[in-house]
Amino acid sequence: MLARLLVRWLLENMKLKSLLYAMMGCGILWLIGVAAQKNPRVHADAPDALAAVLSAGTDEEFAMALKAVEWKDFASTYPKNNAGDLLKICQRIILIRETDKSLDSCFGTVFGQACRHGAPEDFPVLRELFVNNPLSYLKKVYMKDFTSFWLRWKLAQLEKIRPPPIVIESNDDKIEKMASHLSRDELEAWKTYRRIMQPWNDSVFAKNHGYVADNRRLSYTYRGDQFWQMVEDMISGKRAVSAEKIFLWEWMADCGTNAFGFFEAKRQALLIALLMEERYDLAIASVLSDNYSTLWFSPERVPMFQRLVELCGIDYQTFCRGAYVDARISPERRFNPYALRLLVGAGDEPSIRVALKEAEKMRDNDLLSSYELDFLSALVDASGDAKNRKRPYGYGGRMEISHGLRDDIIRFMTTLLAPESNPEKCREVIKRLAQTKSPLIVDPLRAVIRTHPSKTVCDEAVTAIKGITGYEPVVPKKPGPVYYKISINGKPLANTEVRSALYVFKGNRREVATRKGSTNENGILKLDRDFILRATGSDGRLVFSRYGGEALPEVPVFFAEAPVARLQTSEIVSVDIQSAPMIFDFNLTHPIADYKVPIYACFVWMSDDERMEGSRDRAIGIIRLSESVVFPSVALGRYNISINIGEFGEEESAVVHFAKSRHAATLAPRVDAIMRLRFPDNETHNPLYYKGYWKMDSGKTGEVSIRGDRVFFRNMPFGHYTLTVELPMKITGDEVEDIITGKMKSYKADFTITADVSECSDLQMVACEKP
Repeated sequence: MLARLLVRWLLENMKLKSLLYAMMGCGILWLIGVAAQKNPRVHADAPDALAAVLSAGTDEEFAMALKAVEWKDFASTYPKNNAGDLLKICQRIILIRETDKSLDSCFGTVFGQACRHGAPEDFPVLRELFVNNPLSYLKKVYMKDFTSFWLRWKLAQLEKIRPPPIVIESNDDKIEKMASHLSRDELEAWKTYRRIMQPWNDSVFAKNHGYVADNRRLSYTYRGDQFWQMVEDMISGKRAVSAEKIFLWEWMADCGTNAFGFFEAKRQALLIALLMEERYDLAIASVLSDNYSTLWFSPERVPMFQRLVELCGIDYQTFCRGAYVDARISPERRFNPYALRLLVGAGDEPSIRVALKEAEKMRDNDLLSSYELDFLSALVDASGDAKNRKRPYGYGGRMEISHGLRDDIIRFMTTLLAPESNPEKCREVIKRLAQTKSPLIVDPLRAVIRTHPSKTVCDEAVTAIKGITGYEPVVPKKPGPVYYKISINGKPLANTEVRSALYVFKGNRREVATRKGSTNENGILKLDRDFILRATGSDGRLVFSRYGGEALPEVPVFFAEAPVARLQTSEIVSVDIQSAPMIFDFNLTHPIADYKVPIYACFVWMSDDERMEGSRDRAIGIIRLSESVVFPSVALGRYNISINIGEFGEEESAVVHFAKSRHAATLAPRVDAIMRLRFPDNETHNPLYYKGYWKMDSGKTGEVSIRGDRVFFRNMPFGHYTLTVELPMKITGDEVEDIITGKMKSYKADFTITADVSECSDLQMVACEKP
């Protein structure tokens, strides 16, 4: 009726064009209404939506009700420890998915909810759904939820039957000597941390490649279904699968698309295998040695790992404190940030206070990492508005901390604002302090304005104070930019692009920051003050460099160390570079037709036997092989130089360049070659992706990729070679098990690479002793 009245009014009061627009609008609204009736979305409370799915009669009604559910609502409204209804939905999806493949994604969502809400007694059904469903291509997506449930189930088993406690060695002369200056509590913490982490560091899991040899690695890209079959058999108990077998699997493909999902699945399967084998120390260490930290350090999982450590007879706070002690006294001086996540990830105040106390010690030893700053600043905002809060890596929950602890963290953060602090880090600290809106930060920020030499840091402090008090303090005059006048042999280096690298040495660590800029017509280069403030005097080294230009040999090549400008200096610092031509004569190992070829060169400047700066490969020009190469202007000094003439050879040599010096380069021609491996007639091997190792008569060695029976040589110098490969022999016909458990056998072949090597030559392999 309303539509008729609207049409009548339009006919009486509007022109034809307006009428047409109005009719089109009404038609669109009508279509939207029809679509809404055909595909309604359920926005009811979770129990009502669940009831609609469970009460659906036909498969079509079930599918429509399932797709209409907003599953994200279940996280807070569905009762925990009661996943029976969700499991029934999963089982029905499996039964009808052949008629509606769009339900596959729904299965992963419902299964994930069942894992989150399931109780230990639901384990048999959840395990059956994980192992025996046909959606193996989605398992790496929902394995994260299943692993969380499996860990809860395993902990419930360990609560009933406690594992034997991990024994901490009481006497170790080496440890006692290194830790003679530690307190009793610190020594206990360090011993505990080393007892857990050292077996992992000494194990095969800490290495980059395979178990016994590189050629035992298994390719997930080519055998993904067999990987999942192994994981399913392990979880179901059909066969024993060691953690070492899980570890053998690698992505092994040129393209890395979807690789991250595989590596996450592998690390979760590895953890399950270690726990099933009751290797609890390695299981704990695997979590604290994992680059895929988002898997473990969520508010849901952190308490589980804390409880696992406690069930093994170790206080988790003591264990995590050991990571701080280890960073302070070990030669590497590296802090394990995952220990901090394990310590404070659950949000209990005693653990946070332990982390705060240890952070103070780390600050005093110049070891405070940017990660800890991120985490502590996030804790500051935990009890406030979380909308714009910066969350620490892997932390997705919300912590409520007392005002007293909040104030203590703020006070600690203000101590990071010393005048000699890195300007970039100071600005980050001030930004996060400003979010607290705490009056405790006003006086420390006023001190920053008075004492810190960086104008950008002071401007950040002014903004923070104004946001709290409403007034804008006055900033005293700060030092301006730093100027360097660069010249070569007394002549200004005018209008030239220069790279500035500032090295800061802290213990045995070296940090580097870089800038690119151009000199003016007088050879003067301007650097901003914040860049120089990263280092002062004795602990910083400033290096200027110029790589040369594409096909422009006349552009000078130089590397020069300059003094770091004093804090308050306003004078121009002069840097004069002594330079001379560098000449290379070529010696060819094989006669080649004398024609023009492109030449590339790479310079690495050496200072005090340490690699300081390296150039990129640059096209120098087109030369004849019978000619010498002349670099018109190269700064005097020590270099490692690599000269490459494409397929005609490459020469690497250490050179001391001085005035009127001349150098020789021996070039060996290079080619690409593909060869077919021929094994003895009575022996077979698995056609997997593996590696071979070659050695020249000159002693030079290298690796080569082999796929099936083809070996691919790239850019190989002319000469005589020996190729060696080690392969697992086929025994049972089960390809994966053969690779893992089969006897390894070595083969070798001698061959010569010349310009006459065909594109696919045969290479006869013979059995040999393991090299």
